[in-house]
Amino acid sequence: GSNYTRRTVVDFSPELDKLQVGMPLEEALSIANSATLIEEDNPYYIEIFTDLLASIEQRSPMVEEASMSCIYVGLDGLDGIYGGENMSIKALQGAIPNYLVTHIGVGNGKFIARVTAVSAAPGHPINAPNDLRTFMNKLSVDVLPVNYKTKSRLHGFSLHTLGDISNLSIGPLQAQFGREGELIWKLANGIDNSPLIPSKVEETVQEILTFPTPMATLDNIVMGADTLIRKAFLRPELKNRYVRQIHLEGRVYANTNWIK
Repeated sequence: GSNYTRRTVVDFSPELDKLQVGMPLEEALSIANSATLIEEDNPYYIEIFTDLLASIEQRSPMVEEASMSCIYVGLDGLDGIYGGENMSIKALQGAIPNYLVTHIGVGNGKFIARVTAVSAAPGHPINAPNDLRTFMNKLSVDVLPVNYKTKSRLHGFSLHTLGDISNLSIGPLQAQFGREGELIWKLANGIDNSPLIPSKVEETVQEILTFPTPMATLDNIVMGADTLIRKAFLRPELKNRYVRQIHLEGRVYANTNWIK
């Protein structure tokens, strides 16, 4: 996929296990030189993800958006509402559309919950094992929340698993990676005290305009868009506020919709 001017790997086939998310496109193509590149539909992804967040936030007020592939949800306080942890998790699952493949892990701390989720089968939540050290030691350093370059350097030092890192003292990692080295060492040892920071709820304003007859010139379409924007900014929700993003969507009869 592409992200405007910088191209990166955003998804890959499980058969191509040498590909990594964040890998430069040129390096990825050297491994999978017969791959067909498909442009990412980022506005559509954002729309789906925003709807997903809103649905989950109806079940829990403690929801943190880490990325479009990772959401943290605080379970504290939900037991009294749903009747226990298992029922709380089922309530959260009910907020997720069936067409989305989800991996759910439960653990004390965001990193532990995330690596547990990676080990979970789709749609089958699991808890972090009691023998956490044995479980984590066998995991690849690729599960660490660091960039691709850092992961490559770890592999270059023959640090392929979290166990390889936890067997070291913190000093060598700090010497090579600075403050990021301290984070790597702590996570590999199951230490994650980072708080869950609920995402700010964003309000959405929507206006629709239907042309009574087909438009043959761009000027008419631009005038229509100008009218929509003026109507949107007259809404009380936008008074004394800024706009983060505008999606302009066109639904064309008997043709493909477009969005900018």
